Amino acid sequence: LPLVACNYTTRLEEIKSHIANGSPLIDGEECVVFNSNLTPFWEFFSNQLSAEILPKVSNLEMSLRHTPPVLCNEKYTILCHVLNTEDRDITDLTISAMLAGGGTNDPTLEVAATPLDAPQRLGSVAVGQMASRNLNPTSSSGEDLFSQVLIASTISQGADLVCPISVHCPKFAGDRSLRVDAHYDMLAHLPSPGVNVFSWRSNGSICLVYSGNNTEAPSSLTLTRCVQSKRVQLSVIPPFEVASRILSLKHEAITTVVTGKPFILEVSLTNCSPWPINVENSHFNFVCLY
Repeated sequence: LPLVACNYTTRLEEIKSHIANGSPLIDGEECVVFNSNLTPFWEFFSNQLSAEILPKVSNLEMSLRHTPPVLCNEKYTILCHVLNTEDRDITDLTISAMLAGGGTNDPTLEVAATPLDAPQRLGSVAVGQMASRNLNPTSSSGEDLFSQVLIASTISQGADLVCPISVHCPKFAGDRSLRVDAHYDMLAHLPSPGVNVFSWRSNGSICLVYSGNNTEAPSSLTLTRCVQSKRVQLSVIPPFEVASRILSLKHEAITTVVTGKPFILEVSLTNCSPWPINVENSHFNFVCLY
């Protein structure tokens, strides 16, 4: 973690000098004159260390390949393609995916939705081929909104791999947001001279790894943790549109039925998917409301 030096103490001494001498302190276009008789209590001023944390930039190339839209009750597959474009091998590559609501048609924002049934409205996600097979379509726990798996222990420079990610949205149409993260380790050179580098210990303390007082950057490599992230918006639609109308025995449209007189109920299905769908079976339940 490179540490950026802070000149807080130097600036504080300058302000003290301006106030003590009663000289103007210029800030932009405004000129402020302090009264030296109103000297503040400097013991209430404390030196503060300002640090800018600069994470290691990931050069890993990652893309998400899929063919929208997502259909309700479909195990939708997204292929996560990872290409090692770092300047050396990477280790312990872990792929994680999190499914969340998003967009104008977020199913968790409906009036009838409650925090308890929000996970069931969103669906579930599974990373890896084995996890996709064990995906539980009827589960409604929030744990199924997140999945991760160790993909490879080592990936050579220039090598690539593909990891399947399955998304299952059983009941509710609407928009979803899927975030995919690739976590990995790699050996990297420490920054150039003039930068202080610190590291967190397991007990929570911070130790100095490399001091900017050195005139040359060290030649040794340090194990670093990198993250590459991608996000994709998913639109979930029902596979069919169901329409019905009531007809007489003469196939004329009617609005009411009479007890004891037969009638015809015509049901039509419209395929909303851009692909052909084979209907294996169908059920019709006639419910009487009193």
